[in-house]
Amino acid sequence: ITESNCRTASLVMGVCQLWLSFENKLMKFYMKIYRVEREVIVAVCDEELHGRIFEEDEVRLEISKDFYGNELFSELEIVSALRGATIANLSGEKAVAIGIREGFIDRNMVLKVSGISHAQYARL
Repeated sequence: ITESNCRTASLVMGVCQLWLSFENKLMKFYMKIYRVEREVIVAVCDEELHGRIFEEDEVRLEISKDFYGNELFSELEIVSALRGATIANLSGEKAVAIGIREGFIDRNMVLKVSGISHAQYARL
């Protein structure tokens, strides 16, 4: 082992630690994909909303763990899944923003329940 190898190894470890730190700060989402006959249904919610219930007047938005799943995904994985979806259900400011940015959701059709964004779409 040379001094040069040690410096290289140290640099690689530093880059790895930096990447892991960055990756932990990336937005994460809960997502579940359902396949029913010819439909691909994608349910996505912001990580911090998972398992919560919001109510306003007569409207109830339940972001259930059963429906949205129990596995975290990155934004890139969400976009990829939405591209293959025939039906999608998005809950949370960040999830809905992805849907709008990617052209799946019309920003004028977003429902707000107690300040929480919710949108759905179906590809016909």
